[in-house]
Amino acid sequence: MSRVSIIGLRVKRGRVGRPTTLYCRAFFVIIVDWIMYRKWVGKLWKGILLVVLGLSPVFFSPWMFDVQGAGKQSFLWMGVSLCLILWAGEALIFREKKFNWHVFLTWWLALIAVAGVSFFTMSLGARTRSVYYPWGIGSMVVVFLSWFLVLQAGKNFISKLLVFWKMVGMVVSVLSLLIILIPVSKFPINIPNASVPWLVLNGQFSLLGSVVAELIFLSVLCVVACLRLRGSYKRGEKYLHWTAVASVLLVGVLINVYRLYRAPMAMLDIVNTWVIFTETLKQKVWLGLGVGNFIEGFFRFRSNTYNLSPNWAMSFTFAPSGILQWGIETGLVGCVVFLLGALRGGVEIIRQRRWWLLAIAIVVFALPWYASSFLVLGSLLFLDDSLMKKVEVKSGNWIFGGVGIILGLTMLWFGAKVVLAEYFWKNSLIMVSRNDGNGAYTSQQKAISLMLENSDFRKGFSQTNFALAKSVLASAQGSGEKELSAENQQIVSTLLTQAVSEAKSAVALEPNISTNWENLAVLYRGMIGVVDGSFDWALQAYTQATILDIVGPNARVEVGGLYYGAGNFEMAAKSFEEAVRVKPDLANAWYNLAWANYNLALATKANPAMYSQKLNMAVGYMQQSLALVDPTSADFERANGELSTWKGELDKLNTKNPEPEREPETLKRPERIISPVVGTEERVNVDLNKLEPPKVEPTQVASQSAELN
Repeated sequence: MSRVSIIGLRVKRGRVGRPTTLYCRAFFVIIVDWIMYRKWVGKLWKGILLVVLGLSPVFFSPWMFDVQGAGKQSFLWMGVSLCLILWAGEALIFREKKFNWHVFLTWWLALIAVAGVSFFTMSLGARTRSVYYPWGIGSMVVVFLSWFLVLQAGKNFISKLLVFWKMVGMVVSVLSLLIILIPVSKFPINIPNASVPWLVLNGQFSLLGSVVAELIFLSVLCVVACLRLRGSYKRGEKYLHWTAVASVLLVGVLINVYRLYRAPMAMLDIVNTWVIFTETLKQKVWLGLGVGNFIEGFFRFRSNTYNLSPNWAMSFTFAPSGILQWGIETGLVGCVVFLLGALRGGVEIIRQRRWWLLAIAIVVFALPWYASSFLVLGSLLFLDDSLMKKVEVKSGNWIFGGVGIILGLTMLWFGAKVVLAEYFWKNSLIMVSRNDGNGAYTSQQKAISLMLENSDFRKGFSQTNFALAKSVLASAQGSGEKELSAENQQIVSTLLTQAVSEAKSAVALEPNISTNWENLAVLYRGMIGVVDGSFDWALQAYTQATILDIVGPNARVEVGGLYYGAGNFEMAAKSFEEAVRVKPDLANAWYNLAWANYNLALATKANPAMYSQKLNMAVGYMQQSLALVDPTSADFERANGELSTWKGELDKLNTKNPEPEREPETLKRPERIISPVVGTEERVNVDLNKLEPPKVEPTQVASQSAELN
């Protein structure tokens, strides 16, 4: 009795079964054999991988909230996962027991191991951000898997991939040329429309996400094109093609250099990056702050000189140097592992006299880390057999085949959740633009249900709930209701409770991020006069924010505003003084400081000497505020009128009493004043136990804070 065995499927021929059954089984075997034919499967995953890696630098997802960052990450994540499943299935079915390996992959795997250890030292929200968004442990894993699959695909595949990137680079260069030719007055250009734009073109637009990423990508491709041009010329081959390619890429490089010169990219300066690096090693010496958690170091350890930069109001999730960011996020252990691998690879490259490759590696690692840069660098390393030659590793086919399929399916599942969550969040913003509060609320609920640990989603949802509560109150007042109806009271109570609950969830997910505490404080401040205890809760939340952000002026101004609204002008003045101390050129802080001192002067009118001193200080602070305001603005005109009034009062006082001797004045600035408390008829009954701020342990303040005293 003969047997045919295909992919473990056996069909018996002989007396067993009827002819129809026999034919059906034979036909099934032929179909399965055709589908699972090895070359066909190999071509399939290689073709998908070529498209995914080739387009990943310029891919964007207009249906996602983070069009560029999360869009590229998700596209690469899901595409590589699919290719991994197909490759692992091929290895499992055809009983492959060997796969290609490279020393560079060993080093990168060691970096992932260090990142993995630091990953578990972070809060739950920081881990989520590290996995799903660039640049964290998720990016490191997907780059590793991309390199691994490229190595399995072979040198011919790498050559095709470089050709693909060459065409992408030329398209990007032409687009950059078009952008600098567009008059600045035409920006921003919303595509397809202004209400729901897919892309917003401006002077800093780049398909790669940033001008710096585009500059690195084009520079590396330009070097490769020049080397190909030189090789063709030496071999006596036609080199016109490579001349044109190298020229276009070089033009793209020069254009991006010009774009950075004309409008520098908003980026943290290297001095503050170094300060954050050194302070992190003092506080978190071994494992740093956790991979992908640079934002925490930015808030806690940057110096007050940052407030003098034009980007002082911005926060950054990445550093201008990838090496320093790696040290901040993984500590001393990460630095040692990185340096050992870099020295090993650098020595080998120098020994082979691949100076161009050494220059590319230095640029890729020294500047901000981008997936596109690493993909090109790894492909160039794998293409050169003289550098750390690849080896074949033997293993049971079921081991790496089964692990590959499980890993790929898991990554596909989580990648799909991220895409859907981003889609729903983007859709909620569209609903907001259409004044559809209920639609926005529903979409945000769906997004959070898919990513429960995303603190940004929680924070945004808290603001949505609070905005809806204010909308209900405003509509009730607009309709002439003297008192809220029972139904509206219940709605407002539910929305306020949920707003605070979501804000507290954001704090619980990432308790070391000051903006989460500021968001909670803003909600409490908005409930002053409506919910008992809101003033104290807002003060507690703002205080924690100032501890976590030692040089941030905004939270200090808000604390002063709270005290000012409560009539405690002395404490308000102290808070405003703190704000101008960390940022001496903040006009609003000086303005509020002037008003706080003016009110203190009014309170001491019975004491002419004290009244004169406080009034003099108020005048000095207002003058400092005016020096920082545009003379053509309405703010300048208003503040100047107030200053004239105060000077008149001071002159009258000086004519009655000789001017007392006083100490040199210290000038400062202000912020907006808290709105007056609403009437008792608008108060809302809310369960206060659900609104009280979370208890926190006193946060260790960085040693750098001593510089501020």
